[in-house]
Amino acid sequence: MAVEVDIDGLGDGGEGYEKETCIIPEGFQIARLVSYIEMGHHLPVFNGVVQKYEPPSKKAGEIKDPEMMLHLVFEFTGCEYTGNYPLCLKTSNPFGTRGDLMNKLSISKGLEEGWCSKSIAMKQNYVKTLLAMQAATKTKHPSIAAYVGTVFGITIKHSLGKKADEDGNIPTYANMKVNGIVAPVFKNPLTKEVTKLDLPDAIGTYCKCFDWNNPDMESWGLVPKYIKDFIKTAIDYSGSPLECMLLGMTEGPAEADDSDMDTDAPADPVPDDDIPF
Repeated sequence: MAVEVDIDGLGDGGEGYEKETCIIPEGFQIARLVSYIEMGHHLPVFNGVVQKYEPPSKKAGEIKDPEMMLHLVFEFTGCEYTGNYPLCLKTSNPFGTRGDLMNKLSISKGLEEGWCSKSIAMKQNYVKTLLAMQAATKTKHPSIAAYVGTVFGITIKHSLGKKADEDGNIPTYANMKVNGIVAPVFKNPLTKEVTKLDLPDAIGTYCKCFDWNNPDMESWGLVPKYIKDFIKTAIDYSGSPLECMLLGMTEGPAEADDSDMDTDAPADPVPDDDIPF
């Protein structure tokens, strides 16, 4: 029997998706890092154009090296939400069709291979973010992946979009700097008493950790489809452990629902060095 489609019976936002009307409030908030996904190596793109080195670099005019892109998800469990999913902020979120990533967070080739100098590494957002997490937890884990499940203190700032939505309203976006996270504590300015803050268990279901070099079907099954699609465009996907795993797969788990994708994300990409959400 041919597939029949009831156009009039379709919802406004797609199956299972309700447009979110809440936003993470400005100021000091706490959130849990709930997902760390390595998306393979991609050439850095901005506004649909592959980026090149600029003067005074000795490589001026050459295409920049591919980078390991990292998709992190922070769940703001304590914030009110009206849709089907808790409020989250994400890094390296794919949008459009030209390879752009919103709020890019990556590991440079030199840093990943270990030949980058310490002085240059200290300027990179990945290192700044890792050091912030180490300081917040008083630990020395060498990977951000080790901090999945950890609650952090985060300062949220709001910004206005450049384009009105379908109702004519200018949208407001919550932004954070992942390299500015701190311990989830509050110090009373009058009494000097320090209060440690915490969150209940995460509400959503996430891929806790996806390791590019050591993939497994359980974690791959929890990666949202739009992230899977981007991962498969990595320049080193062909012949990778992931491709080999998928080619050998006869029947895998159902794909994670990607309806929590940031459909209301601003259309204008953010420069790499800013990392606001």
